[in-house]
Amino acid sequence: MYSDRPSPSRGFTLLEVVGTLIILGILGAMTFSGFGSALTGYALMREAGTTTMQAELALIRLQKELSGATFDIEIGNSGKNISFLGSDAQTATAVSLSGNEILLSRNDGTKTVLLNRVTAQQGKPFVRIEKTAGTGDPALITLSFLLTTESGSIPFSLSVSPRNTPPVKN
Repeated sequence: MYSDRPSPSRGFTLLEVVGTLIILGILGAMTFSGFGSALTGYALMREAGTTTMQAELALIRLQKELSGATFDIEIGNSGKNISFLGSDAQTATAVSLSGNEILLSRNDGTKTVLLNRVTAQQGKPFVRIEKTAGTGDPALITLSFLLTTESGSIPFSLSVSPRNTPPVKN
């Protein structure tokens, strides 16, 4: 029972193999470019997260300092710094935008850099005070700045209502 008819060939033609390799190559390139984009995005978000966390810590510190300010609050240098007495009526504190840093200075000579890579927002002073109608006492102190990161500038703003407790007299 042998037949002279040729048996159907088994296997793939060269054209089918080449076509499959081209399709797999395209899918692989798309997959790896997606991984590359994901890794780049992860690195940018990690850097921005660290920078943002530093800015938030600086804002928390500034909020604590400014909320304890007394009536002796003064703005100087065209809205680039603010000075005030603390609740003990003896510790003079100044917060300033100096170059690209936010500095916290005390009357004992200590200076602390709270944040760097900072610039003033376009058209806004670094420090602005809104006063209470009638008394002229500070009702709201607002700090506004831009934090520069590798992925761009991030605006930050802090508004604090000081306790407005007058200095304690001995």
